[in-house]
Parts: sequence; structure tokens; C-alpha cells
Amino acid sequence: MDFVHLHLVLTHLPIAGVIFGLVFIAISTVLNRGELLTGAMVILIMSSLLTIPLYITGEGAEDAIEHLAGVSEMFIEQHEDSAKLSFLLMEGLGLFAAVGLAFQVFKGNLHRSFSYALLLGTLITTASVAWTSNLGGKIRHSEIRSSSAVSSYGSEQSHKKNHDDDD
Repeated sequence: MDFVHLHLVLTHLPIAGVIFGLVFIAISTVLNRGELLTGAMVILIMSSLLTIPLYITGEGAEDAIEHLAGVSEMFIEQHEDSAKLSFLLMEGLGLFAAVGLAFQVFKGNLHRSFSYALLLGTLITTASVAWTSNLGGKIRHSEIRSSSAVSSYGSEQSHKKNHDDDD
């Protein structure tokens, strides 16, 4: 397995994790359920740990694809810049969740304000990770680079279909 494949395989795990963590924290906050908050913190810690090899494989993936046809250096750089911020946010969130989990284990229930802070941090991190993921997709998927690319692709397919029916 090379860096590109490993990067693509790993990329979905932290994204799903932070989204599930966000949902668990939101439900936990609304229903005041500590066990859901505990589960969310474990998910966020695991997601932050999975982000480390994901981030590390990014450079190798870039080296492997930057010279391929259809790959834009501009999209790679945008993704890389966004990935730096997302990485820092994910690691900070994982650390915050780990501190909260340790505090919960040794001291009991966490103050409600911790849940709100974790919810806000997870929301911000989720937005950053989603944006980074979108930018990463644009590197090889020209159909999502702009709305005009999608509409011209759709028009081309429609035009082709209409002319194929003429035979």
C-alpha cells in the first residue's frame, strides 16, 4: 500500500469520527446523558489519533500525484494549507476530550459548561475537516471544482444522450 492509497483510506475515518462525536455530544448535551458524552470523547480521541498518520501520509501522496495529468498544484496547496489547520484543530480537540475524559474518570461528572465547550470545539473542527475534505476531493475530481464544471458536464452528457438517440 503506497502513501496515496493509505491517505485515501484513512481520510474518511477521522471525518466520520468527528461527525459522530458531534452528534453524540449534541444528544448528550440536550438529554444530559454522561455516558453519551463519554462515548463522544472516546470517539474524538480516536479520531484525533487517526489524524496523525493521515496528515503524515499527505506529503507522500502529494509527491506521488503532483505530476499526473489533471492534477492542479493550486488545489493541492489549498488542501495542504487547510489540512494544517484541521490537523491542529483535531489534535487540540482530541487533547481537550482526553483531559475531559480523565477528569470524568477521576472526579465524576463534568460541569455542563465543558459539554458546551466541547460541542463548540467539535462544531468548529467538523467545519474545518469538511472544508479540507472538500478541497482534497477537488484535487482529482474536476466535476466538483466549480458549479460551472458540474453544469457543463451535465450539459455535455445531456447533449450526448440526445444525439445518441438519433441513430
